[in-house]
Order: sequence, then structure tokens, then C-alpha cells
Amino acid sequence: TTVSATYSAGPLVANGQYAVYKNSGATNNAKDTTRLAASYDVGMVKLGGGMVITNHTAPTAGNSPKTSDYLVAAKVPMGASSFG
Repeated sequence: TTVSATYSAGPLVANGQYAVYKNSGATNNAKDTTRLAASYDVGMVKLGGGMVITNHTAPTAGNSPKTSDYLVAAKVPMGASSFG
């Protein structure tokens, strides 16, 4: 099951998602995931960032029950192409 919301007005775009997984009872599977992302167009460059946090079922105390990933990006238009 996933719930998602997006905001887009002018140069700002933001998105958030929360997902809960049916197979979370199995060993070391993802229980739920939260995703957040945003970008802002300043004209010459579009700046963005995002994060994903996933909670896992951990079979032993040595395994991490949570993983976090982060991203920072920039997109620069160059004629018909873009550089990111």
C-alpha cells in the first residue's frame, strides 16, 4: 500500500511517499519505506534533493533495521541537452 502527495507550484516541486509492504513478516524484508524529494528551478540551474528511509525486519541484533539513502542533484541546460 502506498500513499503519495505532490506539490507543484512555480519553480518548486515536492513529493512525499509512504509505502507499507505485504511481505514484511518474512526474514529481513522491508516493512515500510518513506521517500521525500524536492526540486527548485532557479533559472540557469535546477537544484534537487531527496531521501529514502526503509525499515527492515531484522532476524538478528547484528543486522541494521533501517537504511537511509540521500541524493543531491543539479541539472544545467546546455542548448538541446542538459548536464546533471
